[in-house]
Amino acid sequence: MVDEAATDAANTRPSLFVEAGSTETFAGADALICTAGDGEAAAAAAAPLIWRCAPGSAVPAGARVCVADGGLGAAAQLRAAAGGAFVVPRVEVQRAARRYGFATDASGSGFSTYHLDPATAAGFDVDDGGRQMSLADWLAEAARLGFAEVWLHSRDAAATGRGFAADLLARAHRLAPHLGLWLSGGGASAEDIERVASRPGLVALVVPQAALATTGVGDPPDTETDGRPTA
Repeated sequence: MVDEAATDAANTRPSLFVEAGSTETFAGADALICTAGDGEAAAAAAAPLIWRCAPGSAVPAGARVCVADGGLGAAAQLRAAAGGAFVVPRVEVQRAARRYGFATDASGSGFSTYHLDPATAAGFDVDDGGRQMSLADWLAEAARLGFAEVWLHSRDAAATGRGFAADLLARAHRLAPHLGLWLSGGGASAEDIERVASRPGLVALVVPQAALATTGVGDPPDTETDGRPTA
């Protein structure tokens, strides 16, 4: 018997957002991410716009979706000032430094062993507006504050350029299965997108404008989109 729920999940694709240096429309992009203050005249653009706002910046008139930099506190303040716009906190993530330590042999032999702290083997740390904390604690706080979606930018993946951080995505979904996850960093090809597109928890992939030529965004789409709302 076919598992229809599993089939639907496999066929669902995340939104594809482009971090755009200009507001021209890119065929195939579900929305453009533009910096607030860099030309609100872009409201006339054909593609839906997502506004990225630094702490203290004004929310563009008519904004429907805003990305908040500067930590969860700044995101909460932006949401209060956003006049009903959907706010998504953005955070920089990197793999946690592995820690080693000595442990005494439980047998009472007196020997100590130097070993890896397993809690740091697959962990991630975040920079929440200058506040260093674990990914687990950050996701829990984001959920407690009532955010439905968060944007995770992988510094490690961005540094290597070898594709999106599938391990970060999997870890975040296990920690916070009810949060929608945006993911960026390292994605530079259509293969990179396909590699993570059906992973659970993922609602959006974010690529820079410079990657358009290799991702296929910007070319006429081959198929119709699934019609899900984006911005």
